[in-house]
Amino acid sequence: MKIKLSHVLGGLIALLTIGLLSQGVLSMTQLRSVNANTLDISDSWLPSVRELGEYKYKITRLRLVDARYVMATEPVTELDAISDRRLKESEAVARRYETVITSPEEQALWTAFQGHWAEYLTLRGKIMIAAREKNAVTVNELFQASRRPFDAAMEALDRDTVLNVAGSDRARSTAIGIYSNALWLTGLVCAVALAIGLSGIVYVVAAVARPIERLVRRMHGLASGDVAAPVPYLGRTDEIGAIAAAVDASRENVIRTRQLEEETALARASAEAQRKAGMRQMAEGFESAVGGIVTLVSSAATELQATAEQMTATAADTAARSGTVAAAAEEAAANVNTVAAATEELGASVGEIGRQVQGSAGLARSAVAEADQTVHLVQVMKTASGRIGEMVGMIATIASQTNLLALNATIEAARAGEAGRGFAVVAAEVKELANQTSRATEEISGQIGEIQGVTDRAVAAIGTISARIREIDAVTAGIASAVEQQGGATREIVRNVAEAATGASAVTHTIAGVAQASEETGAAASQVLASSSELSRQSEHLSSEVRRFLATVRAA
Repeated sequence: MKIKLSHVLGGLIALLTIGLLSQGVLSMTQLRSVNANTLDISDSWLPSVRELGEYKYKITRLRLVDARYVMATEPVTELDAISDRRLKESEAVARRYETVITSPEEQALWTAFQGHWAEYLTLRGKIMIAAREKNAVTVNELFQASRRPFDAAMEALDRDTVLNVAGSDRARSTAIGIYSNALWLTGLVCAVALAIGLSGIVYVVAAVARPIERLVRRMHGLASGDVAAPVPYLGRTDEIGAIAAAVDASRENVIRTRQLEEETALARASAEAQRKAGMRQMAEGFESAVGGIVTLVSSAATELQATAEQMTATAADTAARSGTVAAAAEEAAANVNTVAAATEELGASVGEIGRQVQGSAGLARSAVAEADQTVHLVQVMKTASGRIGEMVGMIATIASQTNLLALNATIEAARAGEAGRGFAVVAAEVKELANQTSRATEEISGQIGEIQGVTDRAVAAIGTISARIREIDAVTAGIASAVEQQGGATREIVRNVAEAATGASAVTHTIAGVAQASEETGAAASQVLASSSELSRQSEHLSSEVRRFLATVRAA
């Protein structure tokens, strides 16, 4: 049976793929089961336990309200309000719990609780009626009678809670068991996949890698010329056998190629003798045809070389004379440019002086404006200090009047005798405050007077400074006008010198053009001379090469 490596490797990969798919399906199934049990715990059992616990807490608080009816320590109306609120809270929790009931056993326990709770609510209504009638004996008897249905209802809730806790424990145990089974099966599948993978590696190394390595060494031997050694694995029926057959075919081709090379060498020896005879005849014909042409080329190159030497000498003399004239023109242009540059610098300096003078005039005008603004501000400050003085006078007047009122109050308090003693103390304090205000007002008036005096002196000083700055502004304007006239004259000088420099530059450019044309003529003549010399050398070289070629052809 012919088994191919591709089939074996494909089978190993298929087994590994099936193992991975099996592990994936198993993991998904087990995870789905664990997720279902987890959802059962989180969505059914735990909410039921939580709602039952809260419901027990609410009805216990309601039972405490009933006990407060028995003690009769509070108004019945307040207890009725508290009772209604807690009853509504417990009913809301009961409605939430009914939405999470899932099993018939849990529904049966809840129905039993509702029967006991209805009995308790009936007795509780009678307790509230007796409490409103202030019949303490009846309230106490009914409260004792309601204990039995309340305890029965609480017992039903406890059994319901135990049922939900047990269901949660069962779901948890089931999830743990499923997780353990999934972990064990996953480990088993991984072990099987690892065994298959290791087997595949061993097979690939033993049945594929090593044979290919031996065949590669044999191919290197064939490349080196070793055709005697046999090719291994020719008897295999898989891809390795096909590769070995191809290598053996290559070895046979090398053997046949060597036989053909030997036959070709024999045929080449007989053809070589015929070729040499033909080459001798061809060399003789080539020598007779090319010899005359080479002689004519050599003669023409000699004449062209003499003409080029004469052109080179003429161009060199013209370039030398043009260079002398150009140097003189350049020196004159340089002198004119130097004068122009100096004149431009003088004009720039004059312009800079004019700008500086104009800047000084602008600063003087700004200083005058700022001094005027300062005078205005000082005048405003003087006016404000005058207003402050008026306000201080008003405060002094108020203080004197307050002092007078305090004196009158002291007199009235003395007249009142013992009853007016406290009023006399207050009047004395007011009088003292009025005296302090008067002293402070006098000090402020003195300070304001000093400020006004200083302000008047500041106004006079700022006016003097403004006058001096205006005088400086007038002088600066005169300097700026004189500098502007000097700048106009300097610019006229710069223009004339620039025109002279332009003329000198034009002369220099023209002479430079003549010199450049002479140099180009000399360069062209030199190039012609070099070309003619090269042509002469090449003609001699051609003659020698023709002789060497003919000698080689004759020798061949």
